[in-house]
Amino acid sequence: MEEQIRELRLEVDKFINSIEKLNPSREVSLCYTQLQRSKAWLGMALGELGTKTPYPDSTDPKSKNIEPQAEHFNVTIWVYPLKPQEAQPAIEETQTAHVKFFRKEIETYMLKFDAFMDKQESQKEESWFLSYLWQARMTMIEAKHWLGWELNRIRTLKEWENNDSPTSQRNPSMPL
Repeated sequence: MEEQIRELRLEVDKFINSIEKLNPSREVSLCYTQLQRSKAWLGMALGELGTKTPYPDSTDPKSKNIEPQAEHFNVTIWVYPLKPQEAQPAIEETQTAHVKFFRKEIETYMLKFDAFMDKQESQKEESWFLSYLWQARMTMIEAKHWLGWELNRIRTLKEWENNDSPTSQRNPSMPL
C-alpha cells in the first residue's frame, strides 16, 4: 500500500512539474496550489501508515539541513512515450488545448486513484488514513475545476478580443 501511495505522489508531482507550461493566471496558480495540497495529503496518508517523515530536520531551527522533496522527479505530462503505438496526438500550441489536455490527464489519474480507494474499504473508520486520502482526492478535483475556470477565462478574453459581446466594454489590460 505504501508503494502505491508513493506512485500516486509521483503522478501528482508530474502534474506539479507540468503547470509551468501553461500561461500564468490566477486560475492556473490555484490549480498548482491544489496539486501541491494533494501531494501533501498523500504524504500525510503515508505518515498514518507509519512511514517515517522524509523531513526530520524540517522542524529543527538549529539544523541547517533542508531535505529534498520526497517523491520528486523532473518529469512532466508533456513528455510523450517513445513507442509509436503509445504516442498521443500532437497538442495544438494554444493555452486552450493544453488546459484541456491537462484536465483529461487529471481525469485519467482520478480513475487510478479511485481504483486504489476502492481497495481501502477495510481501513478502520477511526483512522485518519481515509480522511487524508479523501482530502487528496478532493484537492485533485479542485485542481481540475480551477482549470475549468481557466477555460472560462480564456473564453471571456476571446470575447473581449472579438468585441462581439457585452463584456467587450471591459478592458482586460487596464493599467494598475
